[in-house]
Amino acid sequence: MKKYFLLFVILTCFPVVSCANKEYRVFDSFKNYEGSDAFATELLRADFLIQERILKILEKALILLEENDDSVTKKTFEEIIEVMSYFFDKCHFEKENAILFPFVKNVQGGLEKKDFLGQLLMEHISVRDRKRMLLNAIEEIHLGKKARKRIRKIGYGYIKFTQKHIKMEEKVLFPWLDELLSHDDQLALIERLNTVEVKDIDDGLHEKYSITIEKLENQLTVYSE
Repeated sequence: MKKYFLLFVILTCFPVVSCANKEYRVFDSFKNYEGSDAFATELLRADFLIQERILKILEKALILLEENDDSVTKKTFEEIIEVMSYFFDKCHFEKENAILFPFVKNVQGGLEKKDFLGQLLMEHISVRDRKRMLLNAIEEIHLGKKARKRIRKIGYGYIKFTQKHIKMEEKVLFPWLDELLSHDDQLALIERLNTVEVKDIDDGLHEKYSITIEKLENQLTVYSE
């Protein structure tokens, strides 16, 4: 009887994707920006909204780990790392690495900050390396205090490095791009970025990881502004 009740609950919630409040989700398709105020950077800034939520989840998990709270487990960290892999690596870094940076280099004046773009590429690699270190560290979470201390050190290092990278793009990269790219450049870039975003949405990946993030926020009592 319990099995059939569970099936009913799942089928009831599935049509609306989640029983959670969807007003807070930010995984809608990119808007079609038109007119003189079209900025591709606004689309990329939207990624930062979800990234900040993920970093808050990770920070809260590290705090609870230090307090030996039973609500944070190896599985908790694995789920956090899974959404990090999607929203940082796939959604943001790949859009910049494969679309944004090559596009900018072909625009007149785009090579003026070639070294800076190279630095950002290297930082993307560093973020991924730190994520892998965290994944390896949580494999030893059961070994006690020393292992947990290593997880916290790597986790806080990831947060600090990633926040610094986001700030660099916000304060240096995006203002430069807004000045560099013409209106036609902006529209062409928006179209390419939008193609990638729509594909991920159509595949159901945004919604899937949206639900995971909501679950983690509820589990760890993380409330973003």
